[in-house]
Amino acid sequence: MPKHNNRYAPGSPTWPIPPETGTPHRLKLFGGDVAYWEYNPGRPTTIVMVHGFRGTHDGLAEIIAGLDDYHIIAPDLPPFGDSLAMTERPHTTEGATDLMLALIDRLQLTNLVLFGHSMGGVVVAEMLKRRPGLARAVILLSPIIAQPMRGLNTLKLLPGKIYFWLGTKALPEQGSRKFMHSAWPIIVTSVAFTKTKDRQLRRRISDRHVIGFRRYNSTAALREAYVSSTGDTMGERSRYLTIPTLIITGQNDGLVNTRDARKFAAQLPHATLAEVSGSGHLLHYELPDEVSRLVRDYLERTL
Repeated sequence: MPKHNNRYAPGSPTWPIPPETGTPHRLKLFGGDVAYWEYNPGRPTTIVMVHGFRGTHDGLAEIIAGLDDYHIIAPDLPPFGDSLAMTERPHTTEGATDLMLALIDRLQLTNLVLFGHSMGGVVVAEMLKRRPGLARAVILLSPIIAQPMRGLNTLKLLPGKIYFWLGTKALPEQGSRKFMHSAWPIIVTSVAFTKTKDRQLRRRISDRHVIGFRRYNSTAALREAYVSSTGDTMGERSRYLTIPTLIITGQNDGLVNTRDARKFAAQLPHATLAEVSGSGHLLHYELPDEVSRLVRDYLERTL
């Protein structure tokens, strides 16, 4: 086992993932086994959370901890975390949307707020495209507004593209797993996206990425999800965001340009843009208390 991972064995004092406070559940959907967690049952308003590409529900744990006035449902999207890959849907924006809508239907959830981080925001927009009356409000945290692979970003993101091509297509399965579980490319990516000056926090974020990015159960499904995540953006889906929408972005986000975020917010009929200084695309790790506060204040004013 890699030395890097030995420092963070589950249950050790240095384990970087917060203790789980939600109640775990499982559902069979579209040939997959979907894990989801429930928090604060009995609250009148339900926030349904959708994490980003290669994320898991526990990446949003610190934000969830600050939203105890709300019932929260947070799944691991297949094939990530504790959820198993689907056999009856692709692992794309459309497949994730099918799954999230089926989950809401099976749990008979109402009085909803939809929360999406990064590519999860694109899934949320697709959900509203399919069902315009689904929710009362939307929270978009660092949403992928425009195609990241453009201009100087093309050079910055090219190593990641090569990494995924090698790890999910060029190598045989055994070699693929070993390569994709290697700590060093994950750490390099993590460092590039982390903006905080706090060295201890930077290390914790790096280790959370190493641990979290290894948690997938199908290389083919991982590739499907990657191809979808690098091609899909809000695009024409933005016109279905007609309900109150809070957009939270970091001012140093390498994937969500500030100018694009302001333009995006301006074209929506009921949008509020909150720009957070001192952070980038990893607001959920760097400043989760601030994100929770912004969400609470917004929902208190809006609902």
